[in-house]
Amino acid sequence: MGYSSIMDDSFAIIVENAVQIAWDVLERSGEIHDPNQTSWFLLKHIEHLARNGERRRLMLVNLTIDAYRARPEKLLAKVDLARGIVVSHFKDVRQNLTGVASNAPNC
Repeated sequence: MGYSSIMDDSFAIIVENAVQIAWDVLERSGEIHDPNQTSWFLLKHIEHLARNGERRRLMLVNLTIDAYRARPEKLLAKVDLARGIVVSHFKDVRQNLTGVASNAPNC
């Protein structure tokens, strides 16, 4: 077993553990609405951070949860919910906001 193999195993364990912790936090708080999309986002974000040198598990988890919560489609959905419109997909939100912007008075 060479050095590269040990690093690959270590990397995989770090990523796997961080994804599981982030998933557990989001699941307990009721923030997982699309499990496939959420798992893909968590894996890709944590993997990106880890490949760029971050190895602290809690930092990987916290940065990823913050990024998940700040996704543009999530922020736009919150805006629409505040207006009383329930929208399930980013495309629908964008179309609604475009319509609102075109009806806004020119200042």
